[in-house]
Amino acid sequence: MVFVSPARRLPRGSSFTSWLALAWLGLVLCLAASRAWALSEDDFLPPDEAFRISAQMVAPDVVEVSWRIAPAYYLYHDQIGFSTDPPQAGVLGEPQIPRGR
Repeated sequence: MVFVSPARRLPRGSSFTSWLALAWLGLVLCLAASRAWALSEDDFLPPDEAFRISAQMVAPDVVEVSWRIAPAYYLYHDQIGFSTDPPQAGVLGEPQIPRGR
């Protein structure tokens, strides 16, 4: 442990000052990270509320599907999939998904 009397302070560019600044930054980052990891399932909206879906027939062979996505939630292209229920109800073509933001 280093004790510094008020009469003899370390210069601002000293290694102790740099170490102290890094230690403080590390502490702040650890606290922020622990807060993010402390989220529970109750902190998130259910999927049907976070991603409100609607669909409409725009042509006899075209269904337009759209989402209203809650703020701070994201929907990734590689996570989107479509199917019919029951599976024998029809054959789906390749979806045309516009580029995201």
